[in-house]
Amino acid sequence: MAWERLRSAWRASLGAAPPSLKFARADEARMLATLLVWAARADGEYQEIEREAIASMLARRYGLDEWRAQELLALAERDAGEAVEMQRFTRALKDEVPLEERGAIVEMLFETAFADGVLDPYEDQVIRRIAGLLYVDDRSRGEIRSRVRARAMNEG
Repeated sequence: MAWERLRSAWRASLGAAPPSLKFARADEARMLATLLVWAARADGEYQEIEREAIASMLARRYGLDEWRAQELLALAERDAGEAVEMQRFTRALKDEVPLEERGAIVEMLFETAFADGVLDPYEDQVIRRIAGLLYVDDRSRGEIRSRVRARAMNEG
């Protein structure tokens, strides 16, 4: 009960989703987008290629057109810029996404980090923290990182 009140207050503090973002998993999408932006900014360089990767992944995962994906990304950039900690996002996302699907979130985080061709140690550290908060173990995270790194090297 207390968690639902806290969650409602959190949603209210973020503001209502714009009409174009009214879809079944809008809250989940916004939380995930914010974490992706947070990870992309961890190295102090938030590049256009990272923005494009995030928008593309969000569009694919949630079936959004380009305009809606960009709108969601803009909200996430604002949320990430205003947030002082990531736990509220990971906690709410953990409650929305079943454990067996959280590896896909970690994969998206690594895809964002590798979008510029380099996994910075700060990005890796942030992803490790997020993965831990989502209860994705270190072994799984390491396997995901290796898989994404291999893909990035093959594409680049």
